[in-house]
Amino acid sequence: MENFEATVAGFHRLISEGKFLEALDKYYDENISSSDNDGPAIKGLEAMRKAVSGFLGNTTDLKIALKNSMVIKGYSVAEWHYQFMHPKMGKLNYQQISVAHWKNGKIIKEQHLYSL
Repeated sequence: MENFEATVAGFHRLISEGKFLEALDKYYDENISSSDNDGPAIKGLEAMRKAVSGFLGNTTDLKIALKNSMVIKGYSVAEWHYQFMHPKMGKLNYQQISVAHWKNGKIIKEQHLYSL
């Protein structure tokens, strides 16, 4: 469990620093499935790269803080606080819960829950 906890901590550190693309390369499985709330899943690492690049391209003044986290065999749960400017939606400031299912040191499935 200690190695898994260190892996999750490394992942959280990159996200906290806004290094999403680096986190994708290091911690995501090629066949990742990721969804926001009840939306359709983004499937595959290349599709995730495109989605993350789009998010970063439409975001300024990004601040991310990890508020709480929990590691359970094969899963991590994180509570995040996001603040940023979006060109169409203005300033966003919200809490997000992220649940990740891990296998062999990589995230294979994740879901983000939040309300804007």
